[in-house]
Amino acid sequence: MSLDMFIELTRRFCPHLIVRPPGKGLLLTTMLFVVQSQAHGADLDRCPLLPKDSQLRWHFAHERHMEFDVCYATKRGSDLQVFGVYFFKDPPKFDDEPIGPGTVAGHEVTWFGPGSNFNVGPLSRHATIAPDGQSRDFVVVYLYADNQTQLQSRLETLRKIKMR
Repeated sequence: MSLDMFIELTRRFCPHLIVRPPGKGLLLTTMLFVVQSQAHGADLDRCPLLPKDSQLRWHFAHERHMEFDVCYATKRGSDLQVFGVYFFKDPPKFDDEPIGPGTVAGHEVTWFGPGSNFNVGPLSRHATIAPDGQSRDFVVVYLYADNQTQLQSRLETLRKIKMR
Protein backbone atom coordinates (compact mmCIF):
# COMPACT_ATOMS: atom_id res chain seq x y z
CA MET A 1 0.00 0.00 0.00
CA SER A 2 1.34 3.42 -0.90
CA LEU A 3 1.76 6.15 1.69
CA ASP A 4 -0.89 8.29 -0.03
CA MET A 5 -3.38 5.41 0.02
CA PHE A 6 -2.61 4.82 3.70
CA ILE A 7 -3.27 8.49 4.46
CA GLU A 8 -6.50 8.43 2.43
CA LEU A 9 -7.77 5.41 4.35
CA THR A 10 -6.76 7.07 7.61
CA ARG A 11 -8.76 10.16 6.64
CA ARG A 12 -11.83 8.06 5.81
CA PHE A 13 -11.81 5.99 8.98
CA CYS A 14 -10.41 8.63 11.31
CA PRO A 15 -11.86 11.92 9.98
CA HIS A 16 -10.88 13.80 13.14
CA LEU A 17 -7.19 13.05 12.50
CA ILE A 18 -5.45 15.76 10.48
CA VAL A 19 -2.37 14.64 8.56
CA ARG A 20 -0.20 17.30 7.00
CA PRO A 21 2.61 16.43 4.55
CA PRO A 22 5.50 16.83 7.06
CA GLY A 23 3.68 14.51 9.46
CA LYS A 24 3.19 11.71 6.92
CA GLY A 25 6.43 9.91 7.78
CA LEU A 26 5.89 10.23 11.52
CA LEU A 27 2.33 8.97 11.26
CA LEU A 28 3.34 5.99 9.15
CA THR A 29 6.24 5.12 11.46
CA THR A 30 3.99 5.35 14.51
CA MET A 31 1.27 3.20 12.94
CA LEU A 32 3.79 0.56 11.87
CA PHE A 33 5.28 0.50 15.37
CA VAL A 34 1.83 -0.02 16.91
CA VAL A 35 1.01 -2.84 14.47
CA GLN A 36 4.38 -4.54 15.11
CA SER A 37 3.95 -4.21 18.87
CA GLN A 38 0.50 -5.76 18.73
CA ALA A 39 1.75 -8.61 16.54
CA HIS A 40 4.72 -9.20 18.84
CA GLY A 41 2.43 -9.24 21.86
CA ALA A 42 0.20 -11.82 20.20
CA ASP A 43 3.23 -14.02 19.47
CA LEU A 44 4.23 -13.92 23.14
CA ASP A 45 1.02 -15.86 23.82
CA ARG A 46 2.93 -18.86 22.45
CA CYS A 47 5.47 -18.61 25.26
CA PRO A 48 5.02 -20.51 28.54
CA LEU A 49 3.88 -18.64 31.61
CA LEU A 50 6.79 -17.55 33.78
CA PRO A 51 6.56 -17.62 37.58
CA LYS A 52 5.71 -14.16 38.88
CA ASP A 53 8.86 -14.04 41.02
CA SER A 54 11.24 -14.96 38.17
CA GLN A 55 12.39 -11.43 37.16
CA LEU A 56 12.53 -12.72 33.57
CA ARG A 57 10.79 -11.65 30.40
CA TRP A 58 10.09 -13.46 27.15
CA HIS A 59 11.18 -12.53 23.64
CA PHE A 60 9.62 -14.26 20.64
CA ALA A 61 11.00 -15.08 17.20
CA HIS A 62 9.80 -17.15 14.27
CA GLU A 63 12.33 -18.84 12.02
CA ARG A 64 10.52 -19.20 8.72
CA HIS A 65 13.16 -21.19 6.81
CA MET A 66 13.72 -23.82 9.50
CA GLU A 67 10.06 -23.71 10.56
CA PHE A 68 10.22 -23.21 14.29
CA ASP A 69 9.15 -20.66 16.87
CA VAL A 70 11.30 -19.74 19.84
CA CYS A 71 10.63 -18.00 23.11
CA TYR A 72 13.77 -17.00 24.94
CA ALA A 73 13.94 -15.64 28.44
CA THR A 74 16.25 -12.84 29.54
CA LYS A 75 16.66 -11.09 32.85
CA ARG A 76 14.88 -7.75 32.88
CA GLY A 77 17.30 -5.05 31.74
CA SER A 78 19.63 -7.54 30.04
CA ASP A 79 19.90 -9.20 26.63
CA LEU A 80 21.66 -12.27 28.02
CA GLN A 81 19.60 -15.41 27.41
CA VAL A 82 18.79 -17.52 30.45
CA PHE A 83 16.91 -20.26 28.61
CA GLY A 84 14.98 -20.80 25.41
CA VAL A 85 11.91 -22.80 24.46
CA TYR A 86 11.79 -23.92 20.82
CA PHE A 87 8.66 -25.29 19.12
CA PHE A 88 9.25 -27.77 16.25
CA LYS A 89 6.78 -29.73 14.11
CA ASP A 90 9.26 -32.60 13.60
CA PRO A 91 11.34 -34.32 16.27
CA PRO A 92 14.81 -32.81 16.66
CA LYS A 93 17.84 -35.08 16.34
CA PHE A 94 20.58 -34.93 18.96
CA ASP A 95 23.58 -37.19 19.54
CA ASP A 96 24.50 -35.89 22.99
CA GLU A 97 24.98 -38.06 26.05
CA PRO A 98 22.23 -37.88 28.69
CA ILE A 99 23.28 -36.16 31.92
CA GLY A 100 20.23 -36.79 34.08
CA PRO A 101 16.48 -36.54 34.67
CA GLY A 102 14.53 -33.38 35.37
CA THR A 103 11.18 -31.65 35.14
CA VAL A 104 10.12 -28.81 32.85
CA ALA A 105 6.62 -27.36 33.20
CA GLY A 106 5.34 -30.54 34.84
CA HIS A 107 6.86 -32.81 32.16
CA GLU A 108 9.50 -35.39 33.06
CA VAL A 109 12.52 -34.88 30.79
CA THR A 110 16.01 -36.20 30.26
CA TRP A 111 18.64 -33.48 30.19
CA PHE A 112 21.45 -33.73 27.65
CA GLY A 113 24.73 -31.82 27.59
CA PRO A 114 25.26 -28.73 25.47
CA GLY A 115 26.84 -30.65 22.58
CA SER A 116 30.01 -29.79 20.75
CA ASN A 117 28.63 -26.99 18.59
CA PHE A 118 27.30 -24.69 21.33
CA ASN A 119 29.27 -21.72 22.57
CA VAL A 120 27.54 -21.72 25.94
CA GLY A 121 28.40 -22.15 29.60
CA PRO A 122 29.87 -25.43 30.88
CA LEU A 123 26.68 -26.42 32.76
CA SER A 124 24.32 -25.64 29.88
CA ARG A 125 21.96 -28.38 28.72
CA HIS A 126 18.88 -29.18 26.67
CA ALA A 127 15.84 -31.45 26.87
CA THR A 128 12.93 -32.37 24.60
CA ILE A 129 9.24 -32.59 25.48
CA ALA A 130 7.30 -34.81 23.06
CA PRO A 131 3.84 -33.75 21.85
CA ASP A 132 0.98 -34.52 24.20
CA GLY A 133 -2.76 -33.93 24.27
CA GLN A 134 -2.30 -30.15 24.61
CA SER A 135 0.34 -29.59 21.93
CA ARG A 136 1.25 -31.07 18.58
CA ASP A 137 4.75 -29.59 18.74
CA PHE A 138 8.02 -30.99 19.95
CA VAL A 139 9.37 -28.57 22.53
CA VAL A 140 13.12 -28.28 23.00
CA VAL A 141 14.30 -26.41 26.08
CA TYR A 142 17.82 -24.98 26.20
CA LEU A 143 19.18 -23.86 29.56
CA TYR A 144 22.33 -21.72 29.69
CA ALA A 145 24.46 -21.78 32.86
CA ASP A 146 28.04 -20.90 33.77
CA ASN A 147 27.95 -22.01 37.41
CA GLN A 148 25.97 -24.09 39.92
CA THR A 149 24.03 -21.11 41.27
CA GLN A 150 22.75 -20.20 37.80
CA LEU A 151 22.00 -23.85 37.02
CA GLN A 152 19.94 -24.47 40.16
CA SER A 153 18.03 -21.18 39.88
CA ARG A 154 17.18 -21.77 36.21
CA LEU A 155 16.21 -25.42 36.74
CA GLU A 156 13.84 -24.27 39.50
CA THR A 157 12.29 -21.65 37.21
CA LEU A 158 11.84 -24.21 34.42
CA ARG A 159 10.12 -26.59 36.87
CA LYS A 160 7.62 -23.79 37.66
CA ILE A 161 6.81 -22.54 34.13
CA LYS A 162 3.47 -23.54 32.66
CA MET A 163 2.89 -24.40 29.02
CA ARG A 164 -0.10 -22.75 27.37
